[in-house]
Amino acid sequence: MARYSVNNNTRFNGDHEVHELGCSFMPTDNRTYLGEFSSCRPAVTEAKKHHNQVNGCYYCARDCHTQQSHSTHRFHADLKELRDLSKATPHGD
Repeated sequence: MARYSVNNNTRFNGDHEVHELGCSFMPTDNRTYLGEFSSCRPAVTEAKKHHNQVNGCYYCARDCHTQQSHSTHRFHADLKELRDLSKATPHGD
């Protein structure tokens, strides 16, 4: 059994993401504890009692995840990598 929470903040597409406790993408605040479940599916069902548009996190609830949000996670990961590279690359100043 795993413990799940739903993010009360919406993603760019209106989704409220369900996360398993310990996921690095789970917010530290503004979340609702959903309970302990055997998988993400009943956690998503419980989250839908709180929010109309719910999605599972790509990283910790992949079985309940839709592809649309994954592209956003990938974008942010790529953006972070580019920022890190630009900090490490000397600029001709």
